[in-house]
Amino acid sequence: MSFKLWEFDGKKVEIRFVDGDVLTGKAFDFNYREDNISGNDSISIKSAKGTFDVDESEIISIKEIK
Repeated sequence: MSFKLWEFDGKKVEIRFVDGDVLTGKAFDFNYREDNISGNDSISIKSAKGTFDVDESEIISIKEIK
């Protein structure tokens, strides 16, 4: 499933993971599937918990928040 992660670059987002976890933070970078070992798109998120590169295969939903 493609979430069009590039559309969230620079925005505050909430990501729900397939394991039930939730991450809220600012998306600051997008990586194309061709650049990832996993073969999936990914997005980098800066949150209060740290900085994360989230692979699209781990995401169940993503939405912009205000």
